[in-house]
Amino acid sequence: MRSAPIAAALLLVACGAARAPEASDDDEATLTSFHGVSVEVDRSMPEVDAIGYELDLAVTDSTPGREAYRATSVGKFVATKSLGAVTLDFDGNAIESVRVAMGAGGLAPAPHARRGALLDVTLPRAARSGTAISVEITYKGSFAQADGANPDDFAAFGGLMAKQSNTEGRRIFASLGWPSKTRRFMPLRDHPRDGAMVTMRLAFPAAFTVLANGERKNVETTGDLRTWQFEALTPMPPYDFHIAAYDRWVERHDDAASGVRVTSQMYGRDEQAGRTVTGDLPRALNHMEGVYGPYRFGKTASFIEVPIFGGGMEHASVVSLDETLFSAPRDARETAFHELAHHWSGNLVRIRTWNDFWLSEGFTDYLTTRIVNQLDGRVAAAKLRAEHLSEALAEDAAHPLRPGGRDAASAEVDVLTIFDSVSYKKGARTLRMLESIVGEAELSAFLAKWFARHAFSAVTTMDFEAELSRETGKDLKSFFDAFVYKTGVPTVDVTLGANAGGEQELIVTQSDTDAAFPLEVALSGASNETLRVIVPVRGARTSHRVVVPFAPTRIVADPDDYLYGLTRCSGVQSCKSQTRCVRELCQP
Repeated sequence: MRSAPIAAALLLVACGAARAPEASDDDEATLTSFHGVSVEVDRSMPEVDAIGYELDLAVTDSTPGREAYRATSVGKFVATKSLGAVTLDFDGNAIESVRVAMGAGGLAPAPHARRGALLDVTLPRAARSGTAISVEITYKGSFAQADGANPDDFAAFGGLMAKQSNTEGRRIFASLGWPSKTRRFMPLRDHPRDGAMVTMRLAFPAAFTVLANGERKNVETTGDLRTWQFEALTPMPPYDFHIAAYDRWVERHDDAASGVRVTSQMYGRDEQAGRTVTGDLPRALNHMEGVYGPYRFGKTASFIEVPIFGGGMEHASVVSLDETLFSAPRDARETAFHELAHHWSGNLVRIRTWNDFWLSEGFTDYLTTRIVNQLDGRVAAAKLRAEHLSEALAEDAAHPLRPGGRDAASAEVDVLTIFDSVSYKKGARTLRMLESIVGEAELSAFLAKWFARHAFSAVTTMDFEAELSRETGKDLKSFFDAFVYKTGVPTVDVTLGANAGGEQELIVTQSDTDAAFPLEVALSGASNETLRVIVPVRGARTSHRVVVPFAPTRIVADPDDYLYGLTRCSGVQSCKSQTRCVRELCQP
């Protein structure tokens, strides 16, 4: 997700299911597949593991301003403990019926009760761990009206929306489920940890083209409605579930080297700008697949123009790009790269708690800089990294990169309190700094294995730290303590000490952190002689001796911009590129 600043906060409600009496002996074993795809149950999920959802939704009133729908959703779950009820997130909508099936049994009416945005469904008998449970809910609701709504108000904006006048002055439909608003049009377990597959049958007025996650399987017209059928048989966070409908998209497509078709659906007025925004996506996809492993969300990656909230949203296989982005297509191009990269971080490898949000967004901003470096070169990537540093420094004190420290059981934060440049930009810069510690090639190789090992599952920051430390043989505790679990921006000062026996002493001091990391220092002489050395920084003051075959007259700390922090500029100390000296500090 890439967004404009957000003004409001949203209270997130965690799912919880009721405690159960003893399970009966005739409960059936777990689901083994969903629409032919083998299922691997996550036994660590609380109460149940969501496997997949089947949504059948039809527009029942297309009157502008009064748009309404009727839907039936069937959620497929596996119990991970003994329980007597399933609790789902479901906000609004009028429920018409609830039915439940357990194991191989058929659907039967089930008692249910609402608690605010939660729906408790009582099971016909106690379920033991491993029992397959299907919950069918038929309901009706209205499209939220997006015109005049403030897209920065995440407490009010989102769900399944109709906008009567987009930038072309036409009506368009689009959903927005991030961070937890898919519950406004579907009953489900609405948390990124509990990823699931989804199939959709969507009936809209026949003039509209409908897009949704996954592969389009069928289109049929009955009277004034046209029904579009989609299958997304790769688990994804529920905020990824997406529906959009419009009657004036212009489609363009190109193929990546692997055969994945990259399509774009843009407004006619933005067709030319759209070529700038999405034209390099096949090359970006080639880079991502070549370094980090295959794109795993089918054979199509679609990018569509819709009105959402001013940024982009990584809906798996059907990315949304806000209509306002197309007035600045070069910036929107980076947003498109960012949303593509989410198909590795965030969509493929999900976060286990919102506290680990940086594993999605910080990773994705980092991957975006790698794409820019590959497509546009080192200077463009350095400029983007400098922007990341400037934005991160401005907000660093707001919260640690991973709130709650190493305590995996710490209270889960409201994600909108950390929806900022710390999670995004500091996260990216932290990974850049890890490049200098473990090596760029080594970090890329690790990330490829990380994405493969944890594909379609959820992870924590502690998993990342432990696995990276183990696989690279590096002791990263002090680094993670300083840059991930605490706030603080180091200021690094490099000075010349004694020159004795042909060796020059370099003295490095750092304030605000005592982390261990390698710092590259570029030394220059009066006749343009140059030497680069790596100083293994340890603690507040490090003395390092090195043979320098000339008298240094200029020092540049961190010339290739790996450091998350500031360097001093006074005397012989100069600033690296993309920074300037302001009050004796190199500022981006």
